[in-house]
Amino acid sequence: MFEVIFLSKQGSTRKVAQTIAKELGVDAKDIKTVGDISKDAFVFLGTGNYGKPAKPILQFIEKNSHQLKNIALFGTSASGVGSEVISVEKILKKKNISVVGRFYCKGKFLFFRRHNPTNEELEQAKAFASKTADIMS
Repeated sequence: MFEVIFLSKQGSTRKVAQTIAKELGVDAKDIKTVGDISKDAFVFLGTGNYGKPAKPILQFIEKNSHQLKNIALFGTSASGVGSEVISVEKILKKKNISVVGRFYCKGKFLFFRRHNPTNEELEQAKAFASKTADIMS
């Protein structure tokens, strides 16, 4: 079973999460409303870039670290270089949680890049979800 959980302040990560979830046939869940995750769930966890991992991401990892063995990460940022994914991955590694897939793209920031993620980037997110799901099935 797959779960797609995300934190999004500008809406870009939400769009990617919804694209991934649709590809997997599940609903994307805002991290602020997620309860416990299923014991056998494979989680796709997404975040925007907020300078460092945001408190809700850290709390989710702490609360669920005993159930998470493998995880896929996705993120959006104004630069699109993936620093948000890399910083969360470092935290997961310290908890012996393997990251089996990564996806990141540009996101909007205030009035900049209002059209990000692009349709092409959303198609790439869809392919990422499909490929990662095949690996974990």
